[in-house]
Amino acid sequence: MAEDLADQAVRLALGDGDEAAVAEDADGAQWIDITQLARAGTRELAEGELLKASSLSLFGALTSIEVMDPRLDMGMVSAGDAAEIASWDIARRLTLGEALWVADTLFRSEMTWHGSASLLQTLFACNYFTAPDHRAFAIGEAAGDNAVRDAVLYPLLIATGRCCRRVADELNAGNLFTNEDVAPCPTPLRLFDDYTDAEALDLLDRADAYVAAQGESHEAALLRGLVGVRRRWLRVTACLAVASVLDDPAALARGLGELAGLRACHADYVAARRAAGGDAWVGQRAVRGAFDYRCMRKYPVTIPVKPRPLLDADAAHGVFARMVDDLDLVGDLARIGTAEHLAYFFLAAGRRDPPPQPFVRSLLMSMVLADGRVQLRAPPDAFGRRAVREMAACAVPAEFAAEAALNLVDWFRTMCQNGPRRHRVALKSLAAWDALQGEAEQLDIDAYAAAHPGADEQAALDPARNPFWLSSWAYHTKLLLLETALLAGVRLELYQAHELPSVLCYATQVFEAHLAHLARWAPLVAGAQAACVGRWRVLVAAQKDLSMALWLAAHACDRLQLLGAPWAQGAADVCGALESEPAQRARYALRFRALAPLGSPVYVAFEQWQESSAQLDGYPVIELFDHAQRMLAGARLCLESARKPPAADATVRAWDQMCRSVHYVVVSNSVALARLLRTRPLADAPEAAVPGAVALAHRRRLAAPPPQPPPPPQPKRDRRKRKPARAPDDADAARKWRDGVARLVADAAVRVSWSCALDRNSDWPVFSFFG
Repeated sequence: MAEDLADQAVRLALGDGDEAAVAEDADGAQWIDITQLARAGTRELAEGELLKASSLSLFGALTSIEVMDPRLDMGMVSAGDAAEIASWDIARRLTLGEALWVADTLFRSEMTWHGSASLLQTLFACNYFTAPDHRAFAIGEAAGDNAVRDAVLYPLLIATGRCCRRVADELNAGNLFTNEDVAPCPTPLRLFDDYTDAEALDLLDRADAYVAAQGESHEAALLRGLVGVRRRWLRVTACLAVASVLDDPAALARGLGELAGLRACHADYVAARRAAGGDAWVGQRAVRGAFDYRCMRKYPVTIPVKPRPLLDADAAHGVFARMVDDLDLVGDLARIGTAEHLAYFFLAAGRRDPPPQPFVRSLLMSMVLADGRVQLRAPPDAFGRRAVREMAACAVPAEFAAEAALNLVDWFRTMCQNGPRRHRVALKSLAAWDALQGEAEQLDIDAYAAAHPGADEQAALDPARNPFWLSSWAYHTKLLLLETALLAGVRLELYQAHELPSVLCYATQVFEAHLAHLARWAPLVAGAQAACVGRWRVLVAAQKDLSMALWLAAHACDRLQLLGAPWAQGAADVCGALESEPAQRARYALRFRALAPLGSPVYVAFEQWQESSAQLDGYPVIELFDHAQRMLAGARLCLESARKPPAADATVRAWDQMCRSVHYVVVSNSVALARLLRTRPLADAPEAAVPGAVALAHRRRLAAPPPQPPPPPQPKRDRRKRKPARAPDDADAARKWRDGVARLVADAAVRVSWSCALDRNSDWPVFSFFG
């Protein structure tokens, strides 16, 4: 029956069926009424059957089913929607309370759009915002039949359109990615473009005067508050636009000056709104039909956009407050004067949680490199020359300076991306930095040969004679990028629990290589360059000790079966396969595949990782925790001894902030380990007194397949022979060890977990050893 219906549908579509079923509209298009056919098909088809023609592929069938989902098909209009649309009348006379409700709901829609929702689902849902006949109104005049609409609401809408156009221009600059950061908008935001910023500000001033003349009501006070917020927000977006700053450098200072007033004005409005009754009070003034959330049917879109819920008032105002605070980063970026300070700035900005809004992140990327200038000041080659000379006392070739600057700027701009993309791009950028280091090394050799004509070739390759200024700077920056990429996976939860020891071991090796590099470099520089290298040495030394301590703690937890390794899950045969050396080697190679091709630092191969783990397995587990505590104490002493009183130098203050963030992680993990060693729930257990090698042997016996039954006994020929001594049962010892650890976990004496210090330094784990 299904095939017959499909053939009938094909014949109808081709015009071979009932001619009466074909209708023609005014435009000449022919439409086929298949209502009776669909009803017959639903009666005959069983559950699970599909009505399709032979030309309809499986992909096409699934696509058609998806489009019919009411969450995706924004063109479907229900009876309730039709009633809502019928109630819409743009000529309706508005009261102050109704204008307040429309403006307040539009503000929530705007903030929902800032949170990566579609423009069509938010701002374009307001029928006042998209009405085609608004140009016929006497906007700005207070003497018409609908004075509140013309004198109050539309000035707010026009200013909103101008603000959103500035934001949309920044989002369309290509800094962000529509599939990750912002929703694509096929319809351009060109509403109210016939008004300039000056005209919009003048309309807001007149609206404020009109509302002030209406008396002292809650509606009037809140409308005036919204007008004040919109006025300042329009000025901020206009002044901080990159095009405005390029035309008028003083615009940046004016925009930053408006931020403080905007913050205070917005706080006053939120407080007044809550005092008046909040959402319940404002919602009583709702205007039916003013918002059509199925407005996407009016616009041609190729991809259905999944709708997002409209933010409530508290969440919307929270988004706006955070965005205003994040815009302070633009002022901080403009005031930075050294490349070292820029590195501190972007390392800290990349760890902010929650991250800045897409508009702020895009604005930061535009400010880093705009119109061929870095920080709106110097061309890339001058910036690259300055960055190298801050740490190296050498002449910088123009070609190398330009290439180094572009790599450095790309790294800074990468730090403004969202977390997953920042991690992916950082790993891909390591190859470019590795190539730059190779080019710099050859330039250093050529420079030494030119400065020492009589020197032999081996002297130019000797680090004791040739300082390798350019390649040393490139190596230092590449190591910073590598360390950031390795540790960012902790915050992004990319690493499984059993991978944490290998990741921290690799990070320790990188920090050790970085510290050795800076120690070789320190005696070669003096003055400001020595201070710069010294600051980096303190940070790297503290992070090396921190990484080593966390590696020891994670290794001890792994040996005690506390990290949820794959061998501790599932059937015995599966556990044995996951614990096998080929499986571990494959997982290790997959995790660090982006680091293997690098020329430096030396790649930590799987055999080296096994050798390092074997060395730790020679110590009892409890001693690993104790040694980790001592390493954390060393990192804490390093940071606290290097801290100085507050200085006027902005670079020193940024470095001190970085030290404080690392210090927070050190202290947090020290407290957790001290609590573990003080209460001694694990130290008193015999399972923690065994070396790691013994614990690993127990683990492997438990993961091994069960032993085969012994062969049947053979007939005994000589009864006078003594039976061989029974070998000790190692499996019994392994099971006893496992049961002891299980009792610790069951009693909640030891339960390992970790989290990121989101408000301080989110790239490092903070351990907790108790439930």
